[in-house]
Amino acid sequence: MAIPILCSKSSLTSKPIADFLGPKYEVIHTVTSVDEAKRGIPQYLSSKTSQTTQPPRAIILGRKYTPAEFDDIRSACGGSHAAISWVVSNEAGENKSKFVMSLSSFKNAKADAQAIKDLLSKLREDGKLGLAGEFRY
Repeated sequence: MAIPILCSKSSLTSKPIADFLGPKYEVIHTVTSVDEAKRGIPQYLSSKTSQTTQPPRAIILGRKYTPAEFDDIRSACGGSHAAISWVVSNEAGENKSKFVMSLSSFKNAKADAQAIKDLLSKLREDGKLGLAGEFRY
């Protein structure tokens, strides 16, 4: 069974990232904005959605969100005490105004997805996937 995760949607590149994460990891929901993340993610964490039978084990936020936006989203979801693995780009917010689909974006999405998969696999092996914490790829 695939491990359910939530993923941010970074312009047009989120589809390839979600595709590259499967089949081991299933993206059960994507968020497109800070406000949507603050409203939607808590519902998934409390299992108040009918779309999935398992709560997510990780939330992935990519480069689209600045560190301040990440903190805002995380606070709305229970802060550092929420029992979820937060997976965040080391380059968060650096390319916020440069999201366009191109061949290089597709290659970056593939590389990012591989880095995310590697990190999720390491967290799973270490028994940390789904536990409270912030992890960077």
